[in-house]
Amino acid sequence: MCRDLKDEFLTQERIERGYAYNCLEVVKRAWQGAAMRNKIYADSANEQSRNNIRRSVEAELERSWSKYKISVSGDEHCKNIVSLAKTISCKHSPDLASGRFRIGTAQKALNLCLKYIWCLDEVKTPPHFPVDSIMIRKISDVYGEFKNVPWTKIDCIELYKLLVKKAGTISKEENLATWELKEYQEVRKLKKQMR
Repeated sequence: MCRDLKDEFLTQERIERGYAYNCLEVVKRAWQGAAMRNKIYADSANEQSRNNIRRSVEAELERSWSKYKISVSGDEHCKNIVSLAKTISCKHSPDLASGRFRIGTAQKALNLCLKYIWCLDEVKTPPHFPVDSIMIRKISDVYGEFKNVPWTKIDCIELYKLLVKKAGTISKEENLATWELKEYQEVRKLKKQMR
């Protein structure tokens, strides 16, 4: 069942299994997903500064994902998210909105990168999932809280951990990555039916 979900996701994303994807293509897609509808840059950041930030994030993702060829704990994963946020913030503070690369953006970029490469069977099952508006809505539907928490504004690892913990109680025995993949595909199907 998980293999079917992965294949369905890859098909929808127009990624062919068996094609020799290099890491760079996957991290570019992850960056695009994290940057979409997200105020990352300071108003004063020019095109070159924006490209430098993008290249830095992509380079960090490329360095990070190989750590996941073995199982990584949730705590270690959170440390990797914080490290990504701090690294980009230190390198590019003047060109970032609010002078920092938020936890919400860092987790979305890293988790989405891991989702892609996990679906391609290049890494072990990720400990978490991309926390985005779809998943926050799923969590708030069950718990009645977090409705007004945009993932793009999350700037505290503790809030991220709380959202992941709440998702863990919803997913029950299922690992979080598989649960998210199932929920994400369900939402995509509903949106397609509504068109």
